[in-house]
Amino acid sequence: SEKYVTLVVYMPTSVGNDANYMTYDENGDAITPPEIALGVTLVATQSPYESDSFNEYYDEDLDYPMLISDSQGLKNAEDLNGTFMLNSDISFDATGYASVAGFYRTSTLELNNHTITMNSSTNSNIFYALEVLNNGKLTINGPGTVEALDDNYCIHLYGYFSSRPELTINGGTYKAQTTAVNVQWGTAYINGGFFDCGGSAYTVNCIDDNYRSGRANIVITGGTFVDFDPSADPEKTGSSSYVAEGYTVVSETQFNGEVWYTVVAE
Repeated sequence: SEKYVTLVVYMPTSVGNDANYMTYDENGDAITPPEIALGVTLVATQSPYESDSFNEYYDEDLDYPMLISDSQGLKNAEDLNGTFMLNSDISFDATGYASVAGFYRTSTLELNNHTITMNSSTNSNIFYALEVLNNGKLTINGPGTVEALDDNYCIHLYGYFSSRPELTINGGTYKAQTTAVNVQWGTAYINGGFFDCGGSAYTVNCIDDNYRSGRANIVITGGTFVDFDPSADPEKTGSSSYVAEGYTVVSETQFNGEVWYTVVAE
């Protein structure tokens, strides 16, 4: 059966621009934007009896997302192809390899306005919330947040020999103390997103020797980086840049003194 629901939201006329995302008050404190949480996630495919001019199977290969509600669900997705959508915020402590999701296949992760938080790690070899391994290809779409606390990284790429893991970020917010994206082996493509590591010189980073040998790379065509210019010789070679050809960086100083570097097309 069908049910129709109408939602009308009225913003007070007195609010003005104070409600804009990531704005600051006169004391320099961030203003939290208004939010309406309905608690409903909608995914859909066509009814099995609906057909086109040929048959009723025209949508049988549509990518129906698997909903993820906890860290175990995220871990279960690591060795599967397909699309995965967060259905709630996820917070976990890394106690070993089995507690961290390492993506080996071709996967898309929809953050769906939720947050993945890695609180801490009890193993010095586990320093990342998500990992892309071997020939895995992971695409992350926002809005939503990946946050790594306790000096850990948001995302780590690693492979062996001829493997080439790939990460594509199309949006979302990535927060860490040191590094949001670390490429030890493979390529990270950043097309959008907001990256805040407190001005760390390693906000997005390639392992030096692998960058120079071509085994590790970062290609940026979009996104905003807090106090980090991805075109300003991040690998300290004298001329390195993560920004793709045909793109440039524009900077804007914020009310709190931060400088946001945004990659745009030339």
